[in-house]
Amino acid sequence: MFQIHFDSSNLKLEDFSKFDNSIKELGFPKRADGIEASLNVDQSRIPLGKSKISATSDAKLIHYSYSSDDNKKKLTLSVSNITYIDESDYEGWERFTDSVINILSKLDSILEHRTIKRTSIRFLNQFNFDQFDDPTEYFKVVISSTEDSLSYPLAKYAFKTTFKVSDVSHAVVNHFLDRVDERYIYILDLDILNSRNYEYAPSIILELLSQLREVKNTIFFDSVTDKLIELCN
Repeated sequence: MFQIHFDSSNLKLEDFSKFDNSIKELGFPKRADGIEASLNVDQSRIPLGKSKISATSDAKLIHYSYSSDDNKKKLTLSVSNITYIDESDYEGWERFTDSVINILSKLDSILEHRTIKRTSIRFLNQFNFDQFDDPTEYFKVVISSTEDSLSYPLAKYAFKTTFKVSDVSHAVVNHFLDRVDERYIYILDLDILNSRNYEYAPSIILELLSQLREVKNTIFFDSVTDKLIELCN
């Protein structure tokens, strides 16, 4: 996942509409409009039983969501952020950054001269195990308990760690273990964020993406053992 947050002054969601065809040509042919609605009902006037009541609703359009035909690639546009998600098979870092820059290039006229307030990437790594008796065989960062302290078998667990990378950057790492159909599913979720403010420029975004990737890789290899890496190769 790639995401940027930016200054939304003098920007309306409808401003993105003129790029509709260009975005669809990038491989996002399906579009859905995100609507946020609230409903206010005077509860003092609601009678018991079945009845018709009147209410005041407030609905507004908050984002445009585009997706590929197989729904594995998604692009969400709002007045304050752009989010690109790719759940298809990973084809390498260059392919990922090329997709990001191609998307942003279609939106240059909206983004130029705007202040980018946060840049982030997120990678979810899934590992499947037939047996998972000793987590330390595969992961260097684990949670533990004292011997014989658990009265019942552990079915699943999750924990989160947050790392301060610099004054403007941090990482949120989630570990999650579940058992599905007699197999163990382990998710290592790496969310790397940079809150440096800068005027929009693709070159700066590429520079920050490279830095975020380096942090991601460092945390990933700090978290897993050589045995797990060998199993993945």
